[in-house]
Parts: sequence; C-alpha cells; structure tokens
Amino acid sequence: MRTKTLVAAALGLFCLLAAGHASAQSTRRGDVNGDGRVNVADAVAVLQYLAGLKTPTAQQSAAADVDGDGKLRVSDAVLLLKAVAGLATLPGGAEPPTTEPAVDLAASTIYPSGTRVRASWAGLSFVVPTDWAGGLDTSLGSFVMASTAHPGMVALVTAQATAPNPISTALLAQVASQPVQVDKGVTLQPQGQAQVSGLQVTQSYLAQGTYVPVTGLAIAQVGATGTSGGILIAGPQDQQAYMQGVAQAFVSSLRFSTPDTGKWWSAMGGYWYKTTSGTYTPPSGGGGSVSTDGQSVYYLCASGTFEYDYHGYVSTSAGLAEISDHKEGSWGISIDLFGPTLLMVPKDGSQVMSFRIAANASTVYFGETAVERGVNQRCGG
Repeated sequence: MRTKTLVAAALGLFCLLAAGHASAQSTRRGDVNGDGRVNVADAVAVLQYLAGLKTPTAQQSAAADVDGDGKLRVSDAVLLLKAVAGLATLPGGAEPPTTEPAVDLAASTIYPSGTRVRASWAGLSFVVPTDWAGGLDTSLGSFVMASTAHPGMVALVTAQATAPNPISTALLAQVASQPVQVDKGVTLQPQGQAQVSGLQVTQSYLAQGTYVPVTGLAIAQVGATGTSGGILIAGPQDQQAYMQGVAQAFVSSLRFSTPDTGKWWSAMGGYWYKTTSGTYTPPSGGGGSVSTDGQSVYYLCASGTFEYDYHGYVSTSAGLAEISDHKEGSWGISIDLFGPTLLMVPKDGSQVMSFRIAANASTVYFGETAVERGVNQRCGG
C-alpha cells in the first residue's frame, strides 16, 4: 500500500490566504526575555513581573504563561524551573534539556526504531516509534515510515512552519478534514469533523470498498515556536487501537525549536528575482516548430505583497508573437522536512506560483536554477 499525500502544500497556502499579515516572529513559550533560550533567567523575569518590578510586553506575557491557562502566576515560574532542570516539559513548547542523541535528518537514510530525528530548519525533532523505521521520500514530500512488525501499515510524518502567518489549530483542522488518497482507487474519507483539543488536532479516516477495510488516524500538534508536527497512520481496521497508540506515542515525542521561517522571510523580502526560460518543440504532424523565450521578474515586498512581470516571445512558422503577463498578490515562506518553499498567491485567483528555494553566500536558487537578484525599488523595498 503506497500512501500519497497529507496535503502539506495546501497548509502553507491556507496560511497565506488568512486575512492580514501577522508578524514573522512567533512567541516561544518559556523564552520570556527573547534570547532564544529557556533558562533560569526567564523564571526570574516571571517573578519580577509578578512582583511589579517590571512590566511585560504582550509578547513577554504570552511567553511567560508557560502552562497556557491565560494567567501569569507563581506556578508558571515553578514550571519553568522544572523544565530547565529536566523535570517537566513545557506544554506544546520549546525543546527541554534532554540526553537523547538527535540525528540530523538527511536524504537517502533509513532511521530505525528509537532514533530521535531532528530537522532543525523546520524547528522539529521526533522519535521513530517502536517496531517502525523510516526515511525521506522525495516523491511523496514526506518522511515515510513502515512497521517492521505489522505488515500493511504505513505512516507519513509532516512538519510545517510558515511566515508571515503562523500555523494554527484551525488551519490544521481544515487540512485534516480533506480526503487522503492512499493507493490507486483507495481514498481515506474523513469521519466527522477534526477534533481540536488545546494545541492538538485529531482526525479519523475510513476507506470502504477495499478487500480489507482500511482505517487511518492523523494527529498533529502545534508548537509554541511556530512549527506543527504530525503523523498520519493507515492500516487494517482491526489494528485501529494499535495505530492509535503509535500515533499518540509519536506526538508525545515531538520537540519544538525555532524554525528558519523568520530568517528566510527577512532574507527574501525587499528584493526582485529574475529568471529566464526557453523551450523548443520540433516539427510534428506536418506542423512547424515552436520556440519560446521569456523573462520573469518577481518583486517581493517586505510588507508581504508581490508583483510579477513576464515578457517573452513565441516563434512559429507564422511569425513572431510577443506575450506578457502581470500579477499581484501575497507571498510567504513555508518550510517542511525538505526545506523552504517560496509561495506567491495571486489575488486574481490564478494558479499559485511556488519554488523550492536555497541560497549560499552569493546566489539564490529557485529549484535548481540560479536567479538574478537586486534591491526592489518598485514597492519601496
């Protein structure tokens, strides 16, 4: 059984379509002083706020409410100190001190049961469940796991972080409520509405008309650092209880850290990016050849809007024709287990433009293509 997709790309799209543009920075629960770490200094800051010695900002208040009950109390400082000492875990929050060895996620590697796998760019690490093994599958765009003890079961691991609009449980529930194609002719249909409890979203599925009834379960968790992590597990219906235990154990192993969305958002905004393209179709069926040459320029504004211009030519036996296109809309960054993607959503409802992006000290890449870059003056940088 070959599982296809958990619509991770749609999640990034939904985030971009959300009304308004939120800040690219996210509040990390427990990191009260905003230095990127959770330590004793943060607990001291909470006590200073409680004593009236300092006045917290809205972001500091959110980070200081470590138990998530909406109130700032001494118990928050106590929980912080326990987390620093490794005696407690912050709810949905930052990765606590751990002695577990973490292995960096890489392509062409199979990770056995019990391995803590870390994707630092996505702000996530997880433990491969007992009696399972897995690795990245580029064709599926996910970390795929198979059971070594229960044949016929498969699971997908997903991670998503976005900017400027952060992940929310409402967005995860919307994605989880869509059908999931498992194999040719076999689709998992959602059973009822996705259930939201705190920072966790759960959705059950069922595929009917198959030789062996197939059931599925998706559980996703939103971390305080702006990353979501989740698992979709599918297999025979009579193994539903076992699969639920595996999924819950997996989600309990999730640890969140700060993703690279903010870095990419800051690095990409305020510049234009230029690509050139050309195609040639040889003569066939009595018709002549067709060739195209064009240039695309993407203007990314720091405000979160974009403009796109295309200018090119089509050459046929009938002559030369000039073509052009212009679009405007919103852009954003979506990061998954494979790295960052640039998403541009035209406001006219036309097709979303997306590129896997990478960069080194001197060059930016859209996919495997090096692009020209310059300071964007069109929309004020």
